[in-house]
Amino acid sequence: MQTHYAGAVPLDLLASEQDRIARRPAFLDAQINAGDSEYEQAKAHLDDYLALAGTCTRST
Repeated sequence: MQTHYAGAVPLDLLASEQDRIARRPAFLDAQINAGDSEYEQAKAHLDDYLALAGTCTRST
């Protein structure tokens, strides 16, 4: 606010930056949730592959 009061930052720019900053936590939460989803899916696939590999036997 001091930069706005000093005339260094126009009010519309200050408002748009405040809006952008306010939206950032929601964006980051969405990214984290997407990563969690991908991790859970990858873990499920790995568990399936390991279970399948455990049923394989070597014929000699």
